[in-house]
Amino acid sequence: MRKFLLIVAILWFPSVTFAHETRMYVIDTVPYEIVVGSVNEPVVVDDKTGVSLEIVRDGEYLIGAEAYLKVELIAPGTSRVQDLVPLYGNGGIYRSKYIATEAIPITYRVFGMLEGVPIDLNFSCNPGGHQHTAVDSSHIVLSEKVVQISKEGMFSCPESKNSLGFPKETKDIAQIQSAVEEQSVQKTAESFDLMQVVTFVLALAAFCIAIFSIRRSRR
Repeated sequence: MRKFLLIVAILWFPSVTFAHETRMYVIDTVPYEIVVGSVNEPVVVDDKTGVSLEIVRDGEYLIGAEAYLKVELIAPGTSRVQDLVPLYGNGGIYRSKYIATEAIPITYRVFGMLEGVPIDLNFSCNPGGHQHTAVDSSHIVLSEKVVQISKEGMFSCPESKNSLGFPKETKDIAQIQSAVEEQSVQKTAESFDLMQVVTFVLALAAFCIAIFSIRRSRR
């Protein structure tokens, strides 16, 4: 029944699978379909999103994978490991929430154990968006018991919300913070210049008073 519903979902909602990456594996002789993407695509900076993971084992959704799999969010220069949470009422579908704070490429690393076999799989977003691609049926041996037999689809990277705001365009929080910091630096520089002027005036006044006192004492 689950397999039937999965097929119906793929046929009836092609855009859903289109925005995700689907890979077929053989893990210790057992066929697996693993679908990875982002929640609420397209992902917009400062909006809630998350990792979406679906696992089908030999035609049936795999329940309980959160106990032995984790996901790592990887961005340039940083990373973070998070737990997977089963989607309520949909065994075999998992989520891991996060908020994208920059419009940069992100990789989802799914790692842990399946069939008692270690797996370590990287799924990277595509900066060009979720474009249609032909099925790649190349067989890739990842380990002695893990072989990738096909790959299809892709998911997009986080986008800036500048041009998506309505009725007015808006800036990302990071951009607002950067603008505030620039204003702060500018005000600090202006304050420093003012202090220099005041210091110069006071020094000049002190010098003039000293000269006046010396001349007065000589009279």
